[in-house]
Amino acid sequence: MKIIVIFVHRRRNSFTGAVLDAFVDGLISAGHTADVPDFNREGFDPRMKVEDEPIWGNRTQVSSDEIRVHPARVDEADAIAMVFPVRWWSFTSLTKGWIERIWNHG
Repeated sequence: MKIIVIFVHRRRNSFTGAVLDAFVDGLISAGHTADVPDFNREGFDPRMKVEDEPIWGNRTQVSSDEIRVHPARVDEADAIAMVFPVRWWSFTSLTKGWIERIWNHG
C-alpha cells in the first residue's frame, strides 16, 4: 500500500519527528511505501484564500494552483496517516488549514 503521512511540526528533530520516523520505518518494514509531505519545509500556507473557499453547490470548482497538487497526492494514496502535536486539545493551525483548504467539495 502507498500511505500518505501528513507530518506537521516546525522541528524535524522533535518528539513528533521521532514518532514519524518510527511510523514510517514500520510501514516500510511491512512492505508499504510512504509519501511524507512536510508542510513547513514546503511553505504551505494554511490560510483560506477566496479562490479556495468551498462553493458547495459547484462540484466543478477549480482551486488555486497552490492547492491542486495536494488532492492529487491524496488520490494516489491508499491510506492517510497524520502525525502532528496536539495543541490546546486540537489540531495545529497548519494541520487545520491543510484540512480546510484541501478537503473540499468535488
